[in-house]
Amino acid sequence: MMIFLPSPVLTLGLIIGVNVFLNLQSFNKDWSFILGGMTADQPFMLLLPCLFYLISFCVFKFDDSIKLLRSLDDEDDIVLATVICAGLSIMISFYHIYCSIVTRLSSRHALSAAGLSVPTPLSLFSGFLRWELFPFSPFSPSKTTITDITIKTVPCKSVPSMQSSSFEAEKGTQEVRCDVHYHPSTTSKPVILYIHGGAWVLGGKDLGIITAFIDRAVELDWVVVSLDYRLCPHASFDDMLGDCKDAVKWIRSGGLSSSCDREGLKVDPSALVIAGDSAGGHLCNLVHLNGAKDGTGVDGIIDMFGPMDIITPPTTLKLFEAAVFKRAYRGNEEVFKMASPSSYDLPTILSAKPKIPWLNFIGTTDGLVPIKHNRTYYSTVASIYGPSGPLVRVEVPGSFHGFCGIYSHKTDTFLEACEAILIKVREDKLEKDSRI
Repeated sequence: MMIFLPSPVLTLGLIIGVNVFLNLQSFNKDWSFILGGMTADQPFMLLLPCLFYLISFCVFKFDDSIKLLRSLDDEDDIVLATVICAGLSIMISFYHIYCSIVTRLSSRHALSAAGLSVPTPLSLFSGFLRWELFPFSPFSPSKTTITDITIKTVPCKSVPSMQSSSFEAEKGTQEVRCDVHYHPSTTSKPVILYIHGGAWVLGGKDLGIITAFIDRAVELDWVVVSLDYRLCPHASFDDMLGDCKDAVKWIRSGGLSSSCDREGLKVDPSALVIAGDSAGGHLCNLVHLNGAKDGTGVDGIIDMFGPMDIITPPTTLKLFEAAVFKRAYRGNEEVFKMASPSSYDLPTILSAKPKIPWLNFIGTTDGLVPIKHNRTYYSTVASIYGPSGPLVRVEVPGSFHGFCGIYSHKTDTFLEACEAILIKVREDKLEKDSRI
């Protein structure tokens, strides 16, 4: 019997080659992306080829009927490849442990500086073996109850339409569905509007969501409304942003309360946080920046690695030209700027708004969202909020886009910060109610 084993050198070369290619395609051109890309925040994933070679060696050693594709000298190659893979795995594991420690310390410092309550501390090494030895283990099954509800939205023209003829011809209302996640109880619950990611063209109310965040929010007795907003290129950007803003209006006006009453669920629309990942984080910021104009204000923002600048290279400008606006940037600059939070007059807009709790997490090796744009945007926000304002921004070393979608200590740190933001929103609401 003859089996085919890839050359150890070829396998290791392929691992490194793929990550070099990904780095060259990324916006950051940061070579530490190789370390993150090899393991996807799961250091022991590199043990898989190590285990493969080890099994191959054992089979070859004890079964003479199995012959390798090459000569018997391949035994030495197998042993060498096993040692190399194990060594790399251990090295990268220590690298990620270091990143986890830095992330936890940075988050705690940012929370304290913002005057937010730090939740009960979690052990840095709690569950480490469970997370890192089982890299493909999914998040624990959700214990939340999910109800599918339909929102009737009215077409919105908050951003100059790129398809004005078809947009203006639209009559009546547009039905947009959402999932409502909650724990059944008789207490009145505050609300989180969750805007999923997916590069403005993919995803849905149950796809492209950060399940760990939703589960933690529900555990804290919040209702999470996951919105199935319309997507490009079939819908216009006006429709997409309009669906998000109309959902805020629907919740604030009692529409969610009426729908949930039939399920025996009580919600408090006066406490509303908007949260989103990637494209959803981008839309969250636009909803907040435009809130003063149309009454779609929110009480807190949780932005997970959302792109804040779609114009300055290197950005997602080509995607917006091809699939979102379906027009070239040149000649339509004002329209594109209305969809780019960094292009807004932040000092004027945010100075006129209450300083609501605001959280931003982003990986330092994010290959899709340029971190330098994120830093520029949030440095402006920080200057407006002041040194003690409730703004928490954490750069997660060694992590890239969507890092909190998988198990890691960095995810735990992110959820801890989310909990602090939600606690602050509740405290602000109680203080506001006491003054009435």
